[in-house]
Amino acid sequence: MKPFFNVETKTLMFISLLVICLQGAVFVLIQQHTQGILLAVLLSLLTVLTLLAGSLVGLLCSLGIIFLVGSFLLFLSFSSTAALILPLPLLLVYGFVLLFAVLTAGKLQESIVNQGRLNRKLQEEINQLVAVDASTGFDNRNRLMLELELEMKRVQRYGGSFTLVLIQMEYYKDFQKLYGEEERLHLLSSIANKVRQAVRITDRKFRYSADRLALLLTQTDDTSIEVVYDKLAQSLKDHQLLNQKFVTLAFRTAYSVYGKQTELLDCEDFISQMESEMVAREL
Repeated sequence: MKPFFNVETKTLMFISLLVICLQGAVFVLIQQHTQGILLAVLLSLLTVLTLLAGSLVGLLCSLGIIFLVGSFLLFLSFSSTAALILPLPLLLVYGFVLLFAVLTAGKLQESIVNQGRLNRKLQEEINQLVAVDASTGFDNRNRLMLELELEMKRVQRYGGSFTLVLIQMEYYKDFQKLYGEEERLHLLSSIANKVRQAVRITDRKFRYSADRLALLLTQTDDTSIEVVYDKLAQSLKDHQLLNQKFVTLAFRTAYSVYGKQTELLDCEDFISQMESEMVAREL
């Protein structure tokens, strides 16, 4: 059975109680001239502080304010010539309203923070489940790490080798600023199609960052990688824009053949090592 007081209902309830409390208190206080207006402003500030910092900070500040006001009233009670600024019953009610507003705002802040954490957690889980980059149709970084780890384990257990190729498009951000979003999407789609034609169907393709691609070439070693490089260089160098004009693109690249005798590294270190080598070689 679905509970009546779900997260959304509770949040709306706290907001409603807070708004009603503040409206009623401010309406009464502003009729008490300057002193009442100051107390109304103080109530509003403490409520905002609680919404930003949480229940504990708001409650401590509220108790401090109540203590100061009470001390001031006690001082006035011993003065024969002074009169209370505001009626004592009103001040007592103000104290209860202040605590109620702070506690309600604290609950609202807690509910919003918890909901935000839940949303971020769900978003992270979705990002992990979604393996395909929408712009290229290639798998994303999460999938790259998973496939790379599995391929490393396979080589260590059964032998053989694989080659990982990294390709970085230079001036990617400049291209986007110069030609716009539509041309950027067209560029990624065009590069993806050319990469598919240059490698085997069984080779795995990844877009693991905005301007970087990775190719996992199974059963490929140094003897055949240059053939792949030549195909990629010929197809990727020139790009036709949507207005039918051509531009010349520049790429940096690196590759590493992983075999059973290769130094054992985790996926992150393996890729980082290769990325440091991309500076030295153009495609």
